[in-house]
Amino acid sequence: MGALIALGLVLRVLWVLLVPSRPVGDFALYRESAAYLVEHHALDPQFIYMPGYVFLLAAVEALGGGQQEHVAGHVDELRIQGVVLDQVGG
Repeated sequence: MGALIALGLVLRVLWVLLVPSRPVGDFALYRESAAYLVEHHALDPQFIYMPGYVFLLAAVEALGGGQQEHVAGHVDELRIQGVVLDQVGG
C-alpha cells in the first residue's frame, strides 16, 4: 500500500513539473491574498474564503518561495506543496 501511495506522489509531482500552468480561478485568488497578507500584514478584506491556505501560501512567500516577479518557478513550488499536502491528507 505504501508503494502505491509513493508511486502516486511521484507521478503527481512529475505532472506538476512537466505540464506548464499559470494560476487562474481560486488558486490565483489565494496567491493574491497571500501576497496581500505578506505586504500589508493583514488579510485582504475582499477575500471571501477561509484563510488557512492563505496563511500557508503567505508563509512560503515570506520565506522567499513565491515572489511575484518569478512567477513560473514559484507556481511549481506551490503546486508541489499542494500535491504533497493532498497526498498526505487524502
